[in-house]
Amino acid sequence: MPGIIGIVDLEKPESIPGVLITMKNALKYGGPQREACCSDTNAAFAVLQRENDMLLEPTCEDADVILAFWGTIWDKESLITRAGRKTKSEEVIAIGPLLLELYRNEGMEGFYSLNGRFAIALWNKKHKSLHLMSDRYGFCKLFYWTTKGRILFASEYKAFIQHKDFKKEIDIEGIASFMSLGYPLGC
Repeated sequence: MPGIIGIVDLEKPESIPGVLITMKNALKYGGPQREACCSDTNAAFAVLQRENDMLLEPTCEDADVILAFWGTIWDKESLITRAGRKTKSEEVIAIGPLLLELYRNEGMEGFYSLNGRFAIALWNKKHKSLHLMSDRYGFCKLFYWTTKGRILFASEYKAFIQHKDFKKEIDIEGIASFMSLGYPLGC
């Protein structure tokens, strides 16, 4: 299934390209796929989509930010207006630059009212901060795994469980809290 993946590594940025390739390979399924990637010294994101998906430019970057989007926005007309764009109704708008414009205009608060089914990753190069967002309904899952100085995330956990440092052991306390509360404690 297509999805979003990414890595931020502050300690060994030279390992990023190899890890990203391994993660992309884990999410490849039968049938033709397209991929869009964006990267910085310490971060790299990729969006995998089916060949026939109409998502234009799901990744975007400028001098300060890299952004990746996977999914769909249900109220795109509102998003276009909030991003400060004027368009004709038949014009096709690329989602990555549109979300980047929204971020420039409204900051992180601009993403709070997005309505749809999506996952977004935003890396601020200047502040070295990562923001991961998914839709308010929980349709698009976003899994992450952290180690010292590194975070890997993906729309499917199998994208990072093959990493050599990933410990494949069961967390009994995590399962217990998830079963009783619906989410794990102490992550």
